[in-house]
Amino acid sequence: MRTSRSFSITDIYGRTREKLSRFLGTTHVARMVKNTGWLGAAMLVTMAAGMAKSGLLARLLGTEGLGIYGLIISTTAMFSLIFGFTSAEAAITFTSKYIENGRISKASQIVRYCLWLDLSISLLTFFAVMIGSNFFSNFFHLSEDSNRILVIYGLIVICDAPYWVSVSLLHLCDRFNYDFYIKIMRSLLSLAVIGTIYIYCGGLLAVVIAEVVISGMVSVIMLILALRSLHSKGVYLRKAEKGPWWRVPAEVWRFQIHSYFRASLKGAHRHLGALVLGHLTTPSEVGLYHAARRITDPIRNISGIFLQSLFPIYGKLWFSEKHAELKILFKKSALIFSLLAIGLIIAIAPIMRFIMLKVFGAPFIGSVAPALILLVCAALLILTAPLNALLPACGESRVPMLAAACMLVTQIICLYVLVPRYGSSGAALSFLIVLLAGNAVTVPKVISFIKREKTTNS
Repeated sequence: MRTSRSFSITDIYGRTREKLSRFLGTTHVARMVKNTGWLGAAMLVTMAAGMAKSGLLARLLGTEGLGIYGLIISTTAMFSLIFGFTSAEAAITFTSKYIENGRISKASQIVRYCLWLDLSISLLTFFAVMIGSNFFSNFFHLSEDSNRILVIYGLIVICDAPYWVSVSLLHLCDRFNYDFYIKIMRSLLSLAVIGTIYIYCGGLLAVVIAEVVISGMVSVIMLILALRSLHSKGVYLRKAEKGPWWRVPAEVWRFQIHSYFRASLKGAHRHLGALVLGHLTTPSEVGLYHAARRITDPIRNISGIFLQSLFPIYGKLWFSEKHAELKILFKKSALIFSLLAIGLIIAIAPIMRFIMLKVFGAPFIGSVAPALILLVCAALLILTAPLNALLPACGESRVPMLAAACMLVTQIICLYVLVPRYGSSGAALSFLIVLLAGNAVTVPKVISFIKREKTTNS
């Protein structure tokens, strides 16, 4: 009897493993799962540390203080979006392309260009933050001290200058494990510092200074690791083609211009809700919305993890003209992410009130409703991650840019209609409507893109 049971369990295990291997199929799908595993493991640690950090901040600053902190973050982010001609997508797309084509000196030139461009833009952005700080307190009806804190927090733009390009290059080199260790280090260090500030009854200024210093440290480490990882592919900055750092092929500029408008328009909707709330309502209402975002952002970041794991694989398959494998990867990743999105809503929605009370406390009970709406938004972002990564990874940036423009216009209308009546819940609801509007533009193009490649391959 015992032997029969042992055989049965072994048989079930063998069949399950065989089916899983058959589903994963190509090495590209398995690689996507492996890369996602590294980033997902880091997300679990950062999510736990982030929850603890958010609870400390809520108790340290209160609803109004947390709202002011949220306005400082969102204001700085909006300046970054306006001036942020960031190069992360261009770095991974064109460095990958030139490496695949054997043009190592051109790949080195792209890396040099992306790093210098992001540093130059960060200095311009910080200058804009300094000018904008003169109007910050009046626009949001805050004290004059908030202007000074905004300028100090604005330094984070310069500190973060090499970060995202470095992350992209690490992913290009399949160094997702480095990203894993750095993310854990950053989250635990940030939690320890905020905990120390909480114990010694510090204030918002101490929190802001700590975030800026930690950001600078992490960016330097990431840059060193990225450049060392590129050496394994023969890419060195000193091997870049001779000439000014800004002289790159026209296709890079065209891609970046489209990516800039898409990232700026699409990124604006993440912070626009808090800014409109701060202008039309009170800092306390912003605090409730910020708390809801703090709870759901780790879940929402799962979509970013999937985008980061898919983007380099999509690009390599596309530029090496392995379109059939690209289509298989797209379909299987879409199935995996759909199941995950549904599972997250089923698991988290019933306990959202409990989570909010335990992490932030009773003063933030008003954050439950916007948090539930933002949870649906996070699930939708996970669900559509394969779609959102496909077009830009293959060099198609015009349609995503148009989708982002549609999203921004939709959100501005929704915010001014919904926020005066529903407050933080109205801001969250407008974000959900925005995502639906963006997908209405992107999905038809992705479907036609896949069908076109099917016709080409056949």
